[in-house]
Order: sequence, then C-alpha cells, then structure tokens
Amino acid sequence: DDFVKEDYIELLLKSLIESNSDISMCSFEYVEKFNVKVNENILNENKIYSNFDIIKKTLEGKVQFYAWNKMYKRELFINNLISYPEGRLYEDMPTFMKLLLNSKKVSYINKVLYSYRIRENSITFEKGKNLANNFNDSIRDVNYILQSYNLINRFSDELINFNTMYTLMNCKNICIYSGYNSKKFYKEYNKLFKDNIIKYSLINILKSKSTQRWVKRDYILFKCKLLCIKNKIRDKREGVIT
Repeated sequence: DDFVKEDYIELLLKSLIESNSDISMCSFEYVEKFNVKVNENILNENKIYSNFDIIKKTLEGKVQFYAWNKMYKRELFINNLISYPEGRLYEDMPTFMKLLLNSKKVSYINKVLYSYRIRENSITFEKGKNLANNFNDSIRDVNYILQSYNLINRFSDELINFNTMYTLMNCKNICIYSGYNSKKFYKEYNKLFKDNIIKYSLINILKSKSTQRWVKRDYILFKCKLLCIKNKIRDKREGVIT
C-alpha cells in the first residue's frame, strides 16, 4: 500500500508547531509498479498561506483534497464538530473544505514525504455507479459548504474550474461502467447530474482564468460527444482496460 518517508510525521509536526498553523501539508509522489511521478504541485517553496489562499488553490486544482499528505490540529475537528463520514468515498473533499474554512494558517513543506501507490484493485479503479454517485455528492457538498459561508461570489471563477474539472474526472467513472458507449454514457450522465453541475457555457469556461487547459480541452470533447472515445484510448494505453 502507500508508504511514507522516515521523517514524514516529524517534519509535518515541526512545521505545524513552528509556524503556529492549523494545517501542515507536504508534497507527494504517485507510484505505479516501477514508475514514480512527483505530484506537479505549484506550491514549490516552504511557505505559510492563509486559509483563503489554499481554498483558492484547491478549487483551481493546484492543491489536492487528499487527507494523507496533511497534518491537522486536533482542535479543528473537536471544536467544529468535523469528522470524516464513514462508508463514503471521496469524503476528503467536503471534509478538507470544512477544515480549511475553520482554520487560519496553512504551512507547506516542499518535500516529497508521502508515496501514493496506484493499484488496479484500489477504489480509484473501482467500476460502478456507487463510485460515481459518491463523487457527485462530494462535488455538490463542496458547493453547499461554500454557499453556507457566503463565499460563492468570492470564488466564482475558481468554482468554474472546480465544478467542471471534478465533473469531468467523474465522467471517467461513468465512461467505464457505461462500457465507453457514448449513448449510454450521456444517458447515465444526465441521470446522475440532474441539476447539471457543468452549468457553465463554453464561453464562460474558455474565458475563465482559473480553469486549467486540460479542463477546457476535455469540456470541448464532452460537448462534441467525443469524451468516451478519448477516455477509452487513454484507459487502453494505461492498462485500465484491455
């Protein structure tokens, strides 16, 4: 399974204490068989950020929601009645957003301390509607949480990237259990996304300064009914399907 460096806990704790932060984070790498890929995180220096800085970067896809490359002050959970929901996948998305909104400072360590092992039988590769539904619920929850804090307008451009990017990522799950059949895929998509999380026009997405280039590209493919073909080619190349 995953593994950590010898000083993983030591450095996260030291960063938390010395900076008096509420959350400390480190860089990480993906490990797949004999291949290692360091996460391309734009946080490339040891630095202390405000919680709003990290919220912005998280919505832009520059900081990940993962729980495992971070250390948190216990009081964040206890004082704000925050907990990870049991029996749910992608639960780190809304939970991390709640933790950020109740924190003040976040410190970052520019060092790879965590190795995330990609395995074919992990939940990342689980094929089924439950995975897609859980992902969809977490996307919605992040929006509801920001709305409850009256922050939708403050992060309106970043939310274009967040909602579009994570919905497109979830489309990969739908592609798999739809057998990469475009007709079945769009039928399942419309069932799952009844309120249409990708509610932005193509012009809005293309003009968005926060939206990543690959998100704009894949959204064009989605609109042109070519997303299933693109995902099938990618998944064959990566060995997800044979």
